[in-house]
Amino acid sequence: MSKFTFHKKFIEDVCSNSDANFAKRIFQTIFQKQINHSEDHIFKSLNNAWIKKLGRGERIIYLKKDNDIIFYRCGRHEIEDVVGRTSNSNLLKEINEITNIDIIDEDFVEMVSPNTFLKNDKQKTIRQALLSRIRLPHNEVFIVSPFIEIEYLKRQHKFRRMLENFMIEGSDVYILTQIPNEEDIQVFKDFERSTKVVLYFKERLHSKMYLFISNPNIKLSSFYKNHDLGIIGSANLTRPGIPLEGSTNFNFETCYTIPNEKIEEMKDIINQNINESMDLNRVIRELNKKKVKRIKQ
Repeated sequence: MSKFTFHKKFIEDVCSNSDANFAKRIFQTIFQKQINHSEDHIFKSLNNAWIKKLGRGERIIYLKKDNDIIFYRCGRHEIEDVVGRTSNSNLLKEINEITNIDIIDEDFVEMVSPNTFLKNDKQKTIRQALLSRIRLPHNEVFIVSPFIEIEYLKRQHKFRRMLENFMIEGSDVYILTQIPNEEDIQVFKDFERSTKVVLYFKERLHSKMYLFISNPNIKLSSFYKNHDLGIIGSANLTRPGIPLEGSTNFNFETCYTIPNEKIEEMKDIINQNINESMDLNRVIRELNKKKVKRIKQ
């Protein structure tokens, strides 16, 4: 997790700028993975103040306090004159007018496009493909995996939080997997009851498919491309198959993001498998029948 500290006046500068793309340029500079401060120079009018020059004559003025950076003002080069009239004593009075913003790193995972091969040991990873959907609005999400890491379904795990966010924003979410072991039934019951994700179970399931159908009625900025994504391949939703925590202990899986024109066909195949599956209540009844049968024998 990364922490960013903003002065109240910095936020005011962003909101009051008449250029519609100003905020995008400013925050993309700040939130880039490896922000470079090597070419910044000291702002002599204020103690512990520095200037970062952007293109178009734009500036970011920030303060260094111990090991922390406080983003103080931003705007065109004239902002230097405005800040130059601020005394250090006045600045000390204002220093408490700051806002801390914690950013979960996965929020800024680069989008993965259709027609792309994915692996666990390459730049475009299967993990990246899934986590890149976190901030996109969806209509439907389908997860098809014979084996599912039970930890991924538990509270506070990033995968479960991602699915819960999809549901809150109005998406329908479906998971199709193999019939679980009896000791995992309670986890699935708790998961379905608390998240409202719909679970289906099918014997001899071997397909691995991940389908994300976006909501076309919500338009996003160009920072996120609002497109559907269908992934097929060898990877189960497990730690070795898709290491969502970033572990290096993984299988060498290969997946592929299908062309957009194949999305509906993929959805039809998934729905066909769902129609041949069982819901959780039926699975529990079938397992109880087997228990009774074993007792009688």
